[in-house]
Amino acid sequence: MIDLVSFAKANYPAKHYMLLLTGHGSGWVDFSPQPERRKGISFNGETNNHIRTTQLHDILQAVGYIDVLYLHACLMQMAEVVHEVKDNLGVLVASEETMSDLGFDYDASAILYSK
Repeated sequence: MIDLVSFAKANYPAKHYMLLLTGHGSGWVDFSPQPERRKGISFNGETNNHIRTTQLHDILQAVGYIDVLYLHACLMQMAEVVHEVKDNLGVLVASEETMSDLGFDYDASAILYSK
């Protein structure tokens, strides 16, 4: 993740940056009895990998300031999550509830913002 964001910032300089992370989220909730599967976002059922909530701090610290962090996953608008990202972030967009599987209509919003 750090390499990807660093590459994007180095090769596509901009005045503002937005990082969108998606997939299943659990925020600061321990749903799993397995410690390696707790508290995070972007859970991958095939590889059992995910980004731990505490790693969000490390990612943002390594890549530098991000204007908007959009966590498109359930349960990611928690005080504990905000605490992890607050130092290198302008705005956090996330849900405090569970979200629909349908997700966000990116095509419609792209049309809206391109006008």
